[in-house]
Amino acid sequence: MRFIVLKQMAKGISISDANPEDYPERLLERAKWFLWHGNVHRSPQRIDTLTELIEHDERVLKGPERRKLARTLNELYDYLESNRTSFPTMGILADTVKRFHPPSPNPPSIKSSAAGS
Repeated sequence: MRFIVLKQMAKGISISDANPEDYPERLLERAKWFLWHGNVHRSPQRIDTLTELIEHDERVLKGPERRKLARTLNELYDYLESNRTSFPTMGILADTVKRFHPPSPNPPSIKSSAAGS
């Protein structure tokens, strides 16, 4: 939910002569991807990179949108850092799925409805 709101806020920020990799929406998407795939160490790094870009780059126009986005990014960074140990990793999730849904020893065969007619 936070990432959706942040992406909408980032669309209101324009950076002149920016590399497509430096677009705020792109950096937020990467941070979300890292977090979703269990890489809880790199996601805050992307948020920090974006915060530095928003707060200190002269190409970003100053205004209330910039301050609000920077404040919200700082809040998200603090949240991710303080809850870093609470996020499950993909290895833990894969073990949980295997434990609760073990593979069946004899998979059911698919019978054709036309067979035997």
